[in-house]
This record gives sequence, C-alpha cells and structure tokens, in this order.
Amino acid sequence: MADAAPDAPYDLLSADYDLPAGRGPVRRSYLICSTPRSGSTLLAEAMHRTARLGIPAEYLEVQAAMPYLYRRWGCSGFEDYVGRLHQHRSGDGGVFGVKAHWHQVIEFSNLSQGAEPLADVDFRVIAGVLGRVVPNPVFLYVTRRDKARQAVSHWLADKTRRWIDLGSKPVTEVPPYDAGEIARFAEGIDASEAAWDRFFDLARVEPLRVVYEDFVAAYDDTVRRAAAHGVETDALPVPPPRMRRQSNEASKAYAERFRAEWAG
Repeated sequence: MADAAPDAPYDLLSADYDLPAGRGPVRRSYLICSTPRSGSTLLAEAMHRTARLGIPAEYLEVQAAMPYLYRRWGCSGFEDYVGRLHQHRSGDGGVFGVKAHWHQVIEFSNLSQGAEPLADVDFRVIAGVLGRVVPNPVFLYVTRRDKARQAVSHWLADKTRRWIDLGSKPVTEVPPYDAGEIARFAEGIDASEAAWDRFFDLARVEPLRVVYEDFVAAYDDTVRRAAAHGVETDALPVPPPRMRRQSNEASKAYAERFRAEWAG
C-alpha cells in the first residue's frame, strides 16, 4: 500500500467527505453492481447527494481508491480498512453503500486473501468478502441498453483519462477511430455482465435492475426507487446531478459506425 497517490483519485474519497466516527454500526447496506460507463457513477452520486444514503464509491478498487484511503486512514490491515469504511462512510441510520465493477470485486477479494489480484477465486470467497464489506446488502444492478455507445464511451475514457466531467473544460479532441480497441472494450462489458449474472444466480438473489437509458429519462423516480429497495426513506430529496454528460458528436458518430460494423 506504499504507492498511494498523494491526492484523492476522486473528490468524494477526500477527507472533506469523511463522516464522524461513532455513528453506530452498519444497519443497512447496498452494492451498486456495474460495468464501466453504465451510469453507475451517476447513480452512486445521486444516492450520496440525498444526504441520507452514505457515500457509495469504488472502495474495492485496488489500484488507486483503496491505496489512497488505506494510507490516509493509516489502516493496519483488511479488517481495519473495512471498519474505517463503515465508520467514515455510512450515512444516517447506518446506511452504507459501495459501487463496484466485477473486476474490482475479483481483485479486492484476492487481495484480502493475500493472493494475486487476477487469480481464480471461488464464489464462496467472493461472497464472504462482500458479506464483510456490505453486510446483507441490497443489490442494485446498473446496465446500459446501448452497448455500442457504452463501449465507445469506455474506450474514449480510457484513452483520454477523463472518467467524469464535473464542469471542467470538456475534451474536444478525440483519438482516431479504432474498431479493434472498441471491440475489446465491448467484449469486456459483455464478460462482466455475464459474471454478474452468474453471481446473482449462485447467490440466489434478484437485484433491482437499473437501465441507464431509463434512468436518465426518469432521474428522480429511479433514485427514489433504488433508495426504497431495502433502504427505508421518507420524502427523499433528490438534488440535480453535478455530473455532465461526456458524449459529443464525435463519440456518437463512432458509436454508430461501430454498431454498423459490429452488427455486420
């Protein structure tokens, strides 16, 4: 954990957002299950902005988020890290949330067992680790209907290193179209969704399914529906999102081109 970044990789991970310890144990938890560029960050931010549902973020991400928090909090081990998450990231009433992509679940589970990040890991180990981090969770499964747009968005974010737009100057230059690279990201999205589906089958749970296109069309209703799915709230406030859409005419054209080629 010595290679932690000096600055927060995402502003919600900074000390400014730590909540006071001593707020009691986690009483309700939820896991936002996602694939990259599916709208999961938009949902996580919306849950946080209600001011009642904790601060769901990618706490299982072992390359930047976890090392940063581990070092900032001076954690002594896995259990200490989880305990501090519960202390400083749970909202009123002990509501705690996490957002995770499938590969982050695998890497975090392996790290907690002292194994290599990409080693094969048994379902029972994954279930045990998740049960420790998010006890008896509600599962919110975020997907995107337009896989071409999702794959292009993931490819562009990876190329430009712009994963979120909070109002800064938008990216105007895009890399040259690369069907092979976009296809690689599309295949990764498909594989991640298949892994989540298998996890739900093995765990015998039915998640609340949130589809990005429906979410943005009914933002407030979707947030309240997600919050009410096992997390009791009354008259939940839903402030507008602070994130801006990153799509532009170039990304839309790339998606249409890739869709046509992919279908062919």
